[in-house]
Amino acid sequence: MALNWPSKSPNELLDYQINWSAELVTDTVTSSSWTISDASLVEDHATTGPQTATIWLKNGTPNNTYTVTNTIMTAGGRTFVQAVNIKVVSPS
Repeated sequence: MALNWPSKSPNELLDYQINWSAELVTDTVTSSSWTISDASLVEDHATTGPQTATIWLKNGTPNNTYTVTNTIMTAGGRTFVQAVNIKVVSPS
């Protein structure tokens, strides 16, 4: 099931994070990749922490909802996938 992040406008560059600590317990993230459902919402850059994955998003088309999916690999050899919806709103 997809989660929901707070909305953003096309003019904003904002960071969004998935905290994997509940799933990982003592395991750690070794790699993280992101996919976005439409190319109009753009990944500016991404970072990972021991139990988090963060993506910085820019652009997007107002009134569109995008699905951003994070896939991580762990030191223990596990793979986790989480989809998150984000709505782009008109600039105020």
